Amino acid sequence: EHPLIRDKVNHLAAHKIPVVSILTPLPDADVVFYAGMDNRAAGRTAGALMGHISQRSGKAAIFMSDTLYRSHEERESGVRTLLRQEFPDITVLDVITMGDNPSAFYGRALDLLDRHPDLTAICNLGAGNRGIEKALLEKGRAQDMAYVAFNLTPLTRNALLSGTVDAVVHQDMARISDMAMRAIGNFHAGLPIVPDRAPSEIIMKENVRDIRGSRDMVLAE
Repeated sequence: EHPLIRDKVNHLAAHKIPVVSILTPLPDADVVFYAGMDNRAAGRTAGALMGHISQRSGKAAIFMSDTLYRSHEERESGVRTLLRQEFPDITVLDVITMGDNPSAFYGRALDLLDRHPDLTAICNLGAGNRGIEKALLEKGRAQDMAYVAFNLTPLTRNALLSGTVDAVVHQDMARISDMAMRAIGNFHAGLPIVPDRAPSEIIMKENVRDIRGSRDMVLAE
């Protein structure tokens, strides 16, 4: 969500070229449609999972890519709000923003685990999970940490199966692609574009094999 992006989208819209934002909304730009999930609701879903899996106590850490992604900002707000409302005995630490760099996340996760032995829950709102997983494994915390990630990828799938990640909040990219193309088609056909949101899916080890396959996997990490 940057002024240069907003201005370019508005320039295209002024020339009757429809723009659809995918995965992250651009509320201040003249997009015809946002194709993605309700990120605040997805964050609340992640917060609820963290609270229940961590048994309602301890400290929680949130990793995110960058505040330029409104989707991550909304997810982070949803996580914090849910934990504050429903799990008052969980203290949420300051958010960690290190891009999607696994090496950077690895170093910060090691430091976090050393400084907060009572850390019981981690949520990563984007990519870079490899670094967090490596730190948890090295510290022997992989099996007792409530770890919630976003988007089913080959890596998060493997982490679910190994028990390092407890749950993944997922969005179906095939469905999102269909939504985006339908909106563009309706624009050119002069048909109404009805607001819609992709559902937030909860994937755990017990149902990961039911996912249709790699076409649903997004954001390689």
